[in-house]
Amino acid sequence: MSSDVEAKKVHVYAVAGPALKDEINKAFDQRFMLNCCGSQSELNVALTERIPDVMLLDCEVALGEDGLLERLKQNYLHLPIIVVAENPDVDTVVRCMRNGAYDFVSRSEAEAKLAGKVLHAAKDHSLLVQVNQLVDAYKRRGKFGELVGISPTMQTTYTIIENVAPTGATVFVSGESGTGKELVAKAIHDLSPRRENEFVPVNCAAIPKDLLESELFGHEKGSFTGAESRRIGSCERADEGTLFLDEICEMNLGLQSKLLRFLQDQTFTRVGGTETLKVDA
Repeated sequence: MSSDVEAKKVHVYAVAGPALKDEINKAFDQRFMLNCCGSQSELNVALTERIPDVMLLDCEVALGEDGLLERLKQNYLHLPIIVVAENPDVDTVVRCMRNGAYDFVSRSEAEAKLAGKVLHAAKDHSLLVQVNQLVDAYKRRGKFGELVGISPTMQTTYTIIENVAPTGATVFVSGESGTGKELVAKAIHDLSPRRENEFVPVNCAAIPKDLLESELFGHEKGSFTGAESRRIGSCERADEGTLFLDEICEMNLGLQSKLLRFLQDQTFTRVGGTETLKVDA
C-alpha cells in the first residue's frame, strides 16, 4: 500500500545547500517526495536509482564551473529543471533559460510559488514520457498512427511529427492531393497532449463559400435566412483539441483575413454575433 502512495507522489531531486533545502521543504507538502542532494556526486548516485519527475538546482550550482544545468539537459533532454536563486538579475535568468531550464524561481517567492511550478513541470514531463512511449511503439510496428512505411522519407516524416506533437505550435502540412495530409494531422493529434479531446477536420473545398464562415466560426440565431438557432462552429468544437483545415486556398480573401486573426490569437466572432470568443485549438 505504501509503495502505491509513494508512486503517486511527485518525485523531486534538489541540489541545494542547507538554507535553500529548508526553504524548499517549507514549500512542499504530502504531494511531494523530496530528495535533497548536498553534492553532484550524491545526485549522480540518486539518478542511477530513479529519474525524478522534476529537478531543482541552486543557481550557483546550475551555472557553476561544472555547468551542471547544461550537462543534465544533455543527458536528460526532457527532464524539467527549475532553477532557484536569490535576487537574480535578468542576465542570470536568461542564461539559465538558454541552458535549458524549464523555469526560474526567486528564493523570496519559493515558499509561495515553487509547489505550483513543480506540479506544472511534473505534468508536462509525464505527457512527454507518454508521447515518447507511443512514438517508440509506433516505430517498432513500422507504422505511425495510420501512416505506414519504413522508407527513409517516411522515417523523416515520423521524426518531424514526433518533434512537433508535444508543442502547441500551429502546423502547416503541405502536399499533393491524396498524399495523406489529414493522416499526418491526425498522427500529430494522437501523439499530442490534446489527444483526449476532439480532432475536427474541415474540408474547405467541400463547403459552399457562403457557408464556410459559419462552418468555421458558427453563427447566432437569426444571423441569416435559415439560421433558426445558434450553431457552434468547428473552431469552437476543437477547443483544447485539434482543428485541421484542408484546402484552405479555396477560401475567399475576406475569410482568410479572419482565419489569420484566429491563428494569431485564437479569437473569433460568430456570424451575426458581437461577442469575441477565445479558444485553445
